Amino acid sequence: MSNSESFHETWKSFLVESKTNNSNLSELDVGALFGMGDRPQDRLRGMRKPGEGITVADLEKEEPQTKALVVRAVSALEKTNSEQELANVLKSEFFTDLQKSNPDIYDLAMNTASKQNIQPAINAFASSMISGSYETIIKILSNLNVKRANAVAAILDRITGFRSAANREMLFNLDPAALREQEESGFNSSLQRRTNQMFDLLLLDYQKYIVGSAVVSFWEKVINDNIYKLTDQQLLAARNIAKIQTDWINENIKPKDIDNQRNKNQADIRDIATEPEVRALLANNTQTT
Repeated sequence: MSNSESFHETWKSFLVESKTNNSNLSELDVGALFGMGDRPQDRLRGMRKPGEGITVADLEKEEPQTKALVVRAVSALEKTNSEQELANVLKSEFFTDLQKSNPDIYDLAMNTASKQNIQPAINAFASSMISGSYETIIKILSNLNVKRANAVAAILDRITGFRSAANREMLFNLDPAALREQEESGFNSSLQRRTNQMFDLLLLDYQKYIVGSAVVSFWEKVINDNIYKLTDQQLLAARNIAKIQTDWINENIKPKDIDNQRNKNQADIRDIATEPEVRALLANNTQTT
């Protein structure tokens, strides 16, 4: 077996390893989820890209009650200044009911709130990855209404090594030459599939946005500040891993596009809030629930 074949077999084994070494991953049917046959783009089914749900532009055709719901939700989010305040708002009866009854509107509100109000959650997530705080990651995911927080955290550790020194050992000691040689024959697509599967467990766009932005921030810290004290060769391997994940996130989650859309949404929502019927409903919140 050549060195490149040996490398790929080791990496493939690392990707699908689960029940014996990580009980959290036992929530997933690893054999079905991470089979090597299908392409990453084929596994995007079920992921709503930004703009595929209800948009602010769609609100023009909606009833005043729906418009008022969005305005009220965005207004509540705008009052938060920390990750914990955001978590408390999302646990409120209003947001809990909205998430259950109309996740599209809930998602729209979360993707309309100013970035400064979402940024604390991104910062807290990235900081928890950097410090290896696995339980905090699960708590943040739960606060964001992620139903399978344990499974998301387990895959996240697998592809970044944020919690496990053993996973970091595997990731950062990959042979960069073998990485380049395997690019066409499966390494990149294997990691992309793994990344894709984690985001498939995040059902709403804002969840994907927060986790995706945090992962990008985490890799920037790993690479720019060398927080794990990596050797030059290990740092080169880390850059390869980071690039694959960051490119996937930028292509499929499109955090920058969502940021740009937030600014436009904010202006449009301010206009909607001035409509007489919407203003009347907002004056009596019981009519908007």
